[in-house]
Amino acid sequence: MPIRQPWRQGNPLNSNMQNADSPSRLGNFLVRLLAAVPVLMLLIAAFLLAPWYVPAAMMGLAGLLGLYEYRALLAGEPGVPLPRMPLLAGGLLIGCGGLFAGAKGQTAMFFAAALMWLLLCLLRNRAHHEEGLQQASLGLFGLVWIAWFMDHWILLLRDIPQGNHWAVLLLLVLTGTDVFAYIVGTLLGRHLLIPQISPNKTVEGALGGVAGGLLGGWLALLYFSEGGLGLPLAHVLALCVPLALLGQAGDLAESVLKRIAKVKKSGVFMPGHGGALDRLDSLLLAAPFLYYYLTLVLT
Repeated sequence: MPIRQPWRQGNPLNSNMQNADSPSRLGNFLVRLLAAVPVLMLLIAAFLLAPWYVPAAMMGLAGLLGLYEYRALLAGEPGVPLPRMPLLAGGLLIGCGGLFAGAKGQTAMFFAAALMWLLLCLLRNRAHHEEGLQQASLGLFGLVWIAWFMDHWILLLRDIPQGNHWAVLLLLVLTGTDVFAYIVGTLLGRHLLIPQISPNKTVEGALGGVAGGLLGGWLALLYFSEGGLGLPLAHVLALCVPLALLGQAGDLAESVLKRIAKVKKSGVFMPGHGGALDRLDSLLLAAPFLYYYLTLVLT
């Protein structure tokens, strides 16, 4: 079944519509905040107090939940059913590779998962080559974008010096980005960012998100000090800017997927937030960037 054209030009929200909707959006923000704060505190406590493999396993399991939602989205629109157990087994392989053997193990298990997936899709669809290719490509994309990218949190905690501190900093940067992008975009947003992808996101919100990311990084530095991260304060703050931008890019990437699937949320996971993938989207691109950057700078 061919994938339907997702790029339908809608009527973007103008500034008057955004202002009229601001009270409801701010009310929704309070619900989101009340639901997110306990989860944020739990993650920070796990990063700082538990052995590294406990929060690492938590992040890996979150990635599997996101992969499950990704499959469910594609089963609706564009109507490409991906075999559930092989897809989740591939994601589990990638996570276990990183958890037990680090970067080399994750890479090896990613190759094994991708090979298994491609062969399975082609063999299952010997008489329907187009469907087999769609399943193979969309499943492989999910394994890369969700499972492999998300599991860089495991590598960050496992292999980077003071990795738990860096994980907290990254979490605070991305949380600050999300919160400030929402507030600034709701109150001051006038210029639409990419209305073809997300009609509510504005340039002002994106800039506010970067400011929020810098604030989150600064708060982490207040707690850890320079010695707790191994880099000078100015270096860390400068690093917060691309991390905040990548967090927003991950959000936009999921918006493309939801536009294809014709849904507003990826599922029901947290009040006011939607599905797990709606919460993970900003974590997916920033973690690999931070891991590889620190691998070059610190090791």
